[in-house]
Amino acid sequence: MCGLNPGSSTSAAYLPKSVLARPNLTVLIDTRITRLVFDTSNPDEPRAVGVEMAQTADGKRYRVAASKEVILSAGSIGTPQILMASGVGPKDQLDTAGVEVLKESKHVGQNLFDHLLSCVVFRATESLDYLGTTSGSLLPLARWLTTGTGPLTSNLCEAAAFIRTDDTKLFEPNQVEDTTSGFSAPNLEIACAPLTFAQHGFRTAPPGEKAFTM
Repeated sequence: MCGLNPGSSTSAAYLPKSVLARPNLTVLIDTRITRLVFDTSNPDEPRAVGVEMAQTADGKRYRVAASKEVILSAGSIGTPQILMASGVGPKDQLDTAGVEVLKESKHVGQNLFDHLLSCVVFRATESLDYLGTTSGSLLPLARWLTTGTGPLTSNLCEAAAFIRTDDTKLFEPNQVEDTTSGFSAPNLEIACAPLTFAQHGFRTAPPGEKAFTM
């Protein structure tokens, strides 16, 4: 990334140089938490007191102790994975994986929902499909590198709408659960991209074709 409008990211937004310079903050890169470390002096209420981590799958394990508390925030997939690797989760799944049960909890790793996506591609008179070719991307790349502007600043999903469908057949109780917050809450998202987006970008428009995707 160059210094001209490189966009944003979690690290850029939350960990600028002023934050990284704080004496009470240490950031480790290329490091994964393998499991939590618990104080089991009270078997009924084990307490997290640190973490075990490694930089490679077969590398050395290191432990870091917490002075006050351990905050586990690894996302909807990573958080339950770390908990279960630490022995916290459904007993049957831990037994299958050969993990000693520290605290049985049937809720860990459950109630996850897929974010379903279906793309419809329409022919268009103008699009950004030319960016998928070497010849078509050279000038936009040069423009972005020199001025930080142009089509390469696009995040691809340029517009979105959240709507509520009135088709009751989509959420029949015996087929799909309606997990929205209420009867007036949106249950569909329509996203728009000014180019062909199919198979998560692995399929491009035929040569010379222009399209947009919803």
